[in-house]
Amino acid sequence: MQFLRIISQQLSRFTALVIILAAAVTFIEPATFSWVTGDTQVIVLGVIMLAMGMTLGKEDYKVLAQRPLDREFPKNCVTAYNPLTGE
Repeated sequence: MQFLRIISQQLSRFTALVIILAAAVTFIEPATFSWVTGDTQVIVLGVIMLAMGMTLGKEDYKVLAQRPLDREFPKNCVTAYNPLTGE
């Protein structure tokens, strides 16, 4: 179990760096990530979101509970925006 914790911490620690480097490479040479389409795109985004979620801790949820406007305002904006754009 300790091994998985170490791997999780390292992946969480470097997730932002990996994503920024991938974005920079894609900006310079777009063909590098041309394989990320369709179902592959869904899987890649799912992995990124999972890695971001793994970095959340109890303190993050406490802050969200204390500041409901921080999560409700963007949600309400999207809820109002989607019907206007036909989504």
